[in-house]
Amino acid sequence: MLDAYTRFMVHLPDENDLETWMITREEGKHSYSSFVEYRFTGNHSVYFDAIDHFNNFIKSIGQNLTLEHMTGVIKENIQSECWVSRYFSYFFLGSITCVCNKAFIENIAEVVQLAASGVVDHHVRVRYASIECLGLLMDKLFPEVQRKYHSEIMPKLLEICEAEK
Repeated sequence: MLDAYTRFMVHLPDENDLETWMITREEGKHSYSSFVEYRFTGNHSVYFDAIDHFNNFIKSIGQNLTLEHMTGVIKENIQSECWVSRYFSYFFLGSITCVCNKAFIENIAEVVQLAASGVVDHHVRVRYASIECLGLLMDKLFPEVQRKYHSEIMPKLLEICEAEK
């Protein structure tokens, strides 16, 4: 089921159109605040419906099944030549944090390293997904991530911000 779901979700809107994607990001059309607005207004979109259903699905199957089926998929696809596969690996890693937070805290070094590996990716959308993933990790694994990795993560993020100017 998870394999089929991941294959469905990797079909991105504006997949090869970076200009359109960057405009929609700047306008907040695919941002977290847009997702919150979608949840309360009921204005459906395939993108947000998929995110919502995925989050509900992983909550219902729990940490053990999620880790069993997603860990290998995420690790394999983060190494993929295809930027879409890398993008969704970071998306999935961030998404499962709410369900797998106990296991992630036990393996915090590996999880943070995996999430942070994308911030230097050559594709802008993969970098964006990696930064969102780190944000979710920092939020859900608070205060452990901040205590142990703040001094490593923040300088890299600031360096990326400066380079993107």
